[in-house]
Amino acid sequence: MAGYSFPHEFPTIDPISFDLIVYGCGLPESLLAAAASSAGKTVLHLDPNPFYGSHFASLPLPSFSSSLQSTPLSPSKTYTDDGSDSSSLYHVVDLEHRHVYSEVEFSVSSEPPGSFSLDLSGPRVLYCADLMVDLMLRSGASHHVEFKSVERSLFYWEGQLFSVRGSRQDIFTDRSLTLAEKRHLAMLLELVQDHLASCKVPPDVTTRIFLI
Repeated sequence: MAGYSFPHEFPTIDPISFDLIVYGCGLPESLLAAAASSAGKTVLHLDPNPFYGSHFASLPLPSFSSSLQSTPLSPSKTYTDDGSDSSSLYHVVDLEHRHVYSEVEFSVSSEPPGSFSLDLSGPRVLYCADLMVDLMLRSGASHHVEFKSVERSLFYWEGQLFSVRGSRQDIFTDRSLTLAEKRHLAMLLELVQDHLASCKVPPDVTTRIFLI
């Protein structure tokens, strides 16, 4: 498609012919584009957002707020070399932009904006041995996505977050437990460990570690 778009809005794309055009760079779109590219197809990957990941992105608080309030630009018409409207030569498909949330309310926060990031559509957890991981490796999308290992587990109790005690050291350094509670919890952990040690795990079963 030899054409001209206004340079101050959308740059000219070269080459002008593709086997596949993918709109959006979320995880499903990235898998599709990477798989097609690995198969030798030419792919044009488009996204209107100023960040990667679409609804699968994790953004700092300022970017998160601006993304919820932003309105995507509508593309202008494209003209052929002779100046005629190209809509008579090509079928134009209108794409509808849908926001992640239907209702958004903002309030001022005293938390430093760079201290954390927020997932647009909530955290997603994958196993190391999950079929999705194999799919990302085969398609080549693993070169373009990044995952974070789970650093700790927390539970909510009486308006506060507490770390899950996973070792004897965690138990006996916890100041919120009495000495009797610490002994009982340590005995419970030993009982669980003995039970797991007595269970024979089949060789074809892979221990799966959570990734987030």
